[in-house]
Amino acid sequence: MKQHISIVGGGLAGSFLGLRLVLAGHAVTLFDEQVSSSASRVAAGLFNVITGRYGAKSWQAELLLEEIRAFFGQEACRELQQHLHYVPIYRPFRQVSEYNKWVGRSADPAYAGLVRLAERPVLEGGIHNELGGIFILPCGWADTRALLKHTHQLIGQYGGRVVPEPLTYSRISIEKKIIETDSGNLPFDQIVFCEGYQAINNPFFPGLKVIPNKGDLLLIEAETLNLPFVLSRKVFVIPLGEHRYLAGSTYENDCTEAKPSAAARAEICYYLDAALKVPYRVLDQRAGIRPTTPNRRPIVGTHPQWPWVHLLNGLGTKGMLLAPYCSRLLAQRIGGQAVSIPPEAGLDRFWQK
Repeated sequence: MKQHISIVGGGLAGSFLGLRLVLAGHAVTLFDEQVSSSASRVAAGLFNVITGRYGAKSWQAELLLEEIRAFFGQEACRELQQHLHYVPIYRPFRQVSEYNKWVGRSADPAYAGLVRLAERPVLEGGIHNELGGIFILPCGWADTRALLKHTHQLIGQYGGRVVPEPLTYSRISIEKKIIETDSGNLPFDQIVFCEGYQAINNPFFPGLKVIPNKGDLLLIEAETLNLPFVLSRKVFVIPLGEHRYLAGSTYENDCTEAKPSAAARAEICYYLDAALKVPYRVLDQRAGIRPTTPNRRPIVGTHPQWPWVHLLNGLGTKGMLLAPYCSRLLAQRIGGQAVSIPPEAGLDRFWQK
C-alpha cells in the first residue's frame, strides 16, 4: 500500500532510506537543510571493517559489506557506483607485537577474505612501514557530497520530493500527522527522524543518548607520494587524484560547533609527519559533527507510543558502512514487514522498561 512518508534529515541515513522508499512505491518528502558542515557532507566516506587502536573487526562486518554491494547493485542505484572507490586500506605495523598478532589473525577463519598480510614494507620511499602491515581488502571510500546530491536527484526522478529547508519541531503535529510548511499543510502516514547529532534537541525522543563528536579533515597535496591505497596509521590518508589527499580525522566529544580548529590541524599534521616520508602542504580544512552513541552502535526503531514515528541515527564514524543496512531494516519495517532489529542497535535500549 502506498504511504505518504516524511523524512527529516537528508544525510546518508535519510537519503538512502528515502531512495529505498520511493523505489518501493511510496510518496516521500525529504526535508534537508543542506548544511555544508553536516557530518555526511564533510565525511571522508570511508567504509572500513578493521578499525580502532587494536584493529578490531567491526560489528556485523561481512553483513555490512554485503549490504553496500546489494544496495548499490540495484538497477536503479547502479549509477551511484561512480561515487564509490573500492581500494585497499593499508595499516602499517608500528611494533613487533602488532606484527605477531596479525600473523595469527591472518590465519583465523573469522578474518578470511578481510585482510592480507604484508610481511615486507611497501612504498618505502613514501611511507613509514618498516615492519610491513596488513591490507584490508573489501573496503574503500565514497565521495559523500556528490553521492548525496545524486541520491537526491534519484529520489526526485522516482517521484519523491526533496525540500531544501530546515524544519522546526513546532511545525510537526505528531498526533494529527501534519507538517506545516510555507506552502500549506503536508499530511503524512509515517515520519522518520534522521537528523544526526541534532537529535539531542528532538522533543519526541527524550532520553536519546546521542553524543555529538566533532571531526576535522585536511585536504593536502603531496606531489611525490603516489599512494595507490588508503593509508591508515593514526590518521587515514585517502588518494583523491592529481596528488591530492584527504587526511584525518580528529575526535572531540560533546562539541556542537562545526568550526575547524588550529589544534585539530596540528594533531593531524603531527601524525602525518610520523606516517609520511615525503613533504606535503595543507590546502584546506573542514569539520563536521558526527552522531555517536555510548555503545558505538546505530539507533534504528519505532517510537513506543506512536507506531508511525521512527528514528534512524547514531551512525557515528561509519555512515557509509552502516547506512545501507540500517536503511533497509527501517524501510522494511515501514513497509509492514516483520523485521528483527539487533537489540544492541534498537531504539528500545533508550526507553525505561
